[in-house]
Amino acid sequence: MKLWLHKVEHIVDRLIPFSLILLFLLVVGEIFYYDALQPYYLITDIVDYAIIILFVIDLAFKYARIHSIPRFFRECWLEIIALLPVFIVVRVFEFFAPLARLDVVSDAAHSILETEAKWGLLVQEAERTGQVSRVAMLQRFIRPLARLPRFVKAFTFYERPTGKHHPHE
Repeated sequence: MKLWLHKVEHIVDRLIPFSLILLFLLVVGEIFYYDALQPYYLITDIVDYAIIILFVIDLAFKYARIHSIPRFFRECWLEIIALLPVFIVVRVFEFFAPLARLDVVSDAAHSILETEAKWGLLVQEAERTGQVSRVAMLQRFIRPLARLPRFVKAFTFYERPTGKHHPHE
């Protein structure tokens, strides 16, 4: 490994504990102070993506040391899973969750046809409001929980920058 890459690896290894503290503060802040952090949504996302980039760089250095794709996946599988974008899984769930309840929706439609028009409109509005509030409530907790795997991964598998993989020491 070139000397400048070795120095970058040292910097990344030294930044990981600080990024863990920052990630912990983000998770706690978004769980307990969600409304207070809403105006700073862009800043929290930038910090979150910076932490992800730092972990990806760390994974790249680990792959550079291992050189074998099967061994890399065997040793770093948890870190790779922790860096997967959880928001994609959440979006897919949000798309398919209403489809899973089609029988409930059809039953509601039949009951609406049997009742008065005003009562039917009121029921529809209540269902929409309830579903929106459930999604908003889930979103409030899913964003911080999506960050937890990265925190656990990095905390468990933090590697001190010493040893034979640093030949310039």
